[in-house]
Amino acid sequence: MKGFTRIVSIFLTTTIFANFSQQKGFAPGFSDQPQNIFINNRPLAKVNGKVISLLDVVKKMDLDIHERMPEISDSKMNVYQFYMGRWEETLNDLVKTELILRDAEELDLKISDGEIREEIESKFGPNIMSNLNDLNMTLDDAKELVRTELITRRMSWFKIHSIAVHDITPNDIKNSYLSYCKENPAKETWNYQVLSIRSPDKASCEEYAEKASTLIGKTCTNLPTLLSKLTEENPPENLKLSVSTDYSVSEKEISSQHKEILVKLSDGEYSDPIIQKSRHSNENVCRLFHLKSKTLQEVPTFESMYKNINNKLISTAIDQIEKVYIDRLKEKYGAQIFASRMTENFEPFVLQ
Repeated sequence: MKGFTRIVSIFLTTTIFANFSQQKGFAPGFSDQPQNIFINNRPLAKVNGKVISLLDVVKKMDLDIHERMPEISDSKMNVYQFYMGRWEETLNDLVKTELILRDAEELDLKISDGEIREEIESKFGPNIMSNLNDLNMTLDDAKELVRTELITRRMSWFKIHSIAVHDITPNDIKNSYLSYCKENPAKETWNYQVLSIRSPDKASCEEYAEKASTLIGKTCTNLPTLLSKLTEENPPENLKLSVSTDYSVSEKEISSQHKEILVKLSDGEYSDPIIQKSRHSNENVCRLFHLKSKTLQEVPTFESMYKNINNKLISTAIDQIEKVYIDRLKEKYGAQIFASRMTENFEPFVLQ
């Protein structure tokens, strides 16, 4: 529910940070040479008359690191990579937050001191002042930060999430399930292997087919062993023996000839040797099939998929409602973004 998490909370989820860490190759134990990150501070956006600078974005990202990825804070390289990968998304989050706060002012939404105090204790732990000092924040900064987060969370519920939840009906979930079933029907998979005996001489082909039939399942427990045993029989030069790789073929992909033989077998069984004429040459071909397994992947039940389908539909609805809501706020209050990756020659951070 990416749209909801971006608005409901100023902070990223632990999962997002973990994935980001893996993608960027963060190494908590990495030992850097002494380095500094130069911040090319400048105004990045303006929302309802309020300017958002790069330092505002960095302050938000530092708090994210403190809460979600403290292990990277000692590595300038890792922090630099995080800044570079996250600054634009963080800027967009701050723009949305300012728009929502402005909308909340018109509704005269209030947050009590008790709620703010409880959230501060939860967010910064028992050593509040020490943790705030590490982040170069005052207690007033923390109160304003928490107040902003609580307002944003509450507004997002009423303006976005609650509407999305209400809009998704049981019939929507049922139709989505039926579409899934249509696109992902039950699938039967055949896992098998084939021994082939080829020769222009039908008598030789039949002779070795009979030997194969006698040996398999007795002195030979699989086709590769059978092939090795038959090869020891000094077959004629014009007789070719081979064993296929393991086939794993779906119901739609399996040939009708192979299926006709395999349907008569149970898992682990071998077919009788079957002599045919090759379609590509005039050789006699004897095939012996080993059905290793036949598996049926059934469509999950509606009950087992209900929750996931419901969540996906709500997530999609949230993204759509969020976009309409934020676009309306931008038009009403005004929002300009001055800098982005597309801005020519703008380097927000330089590792020195």
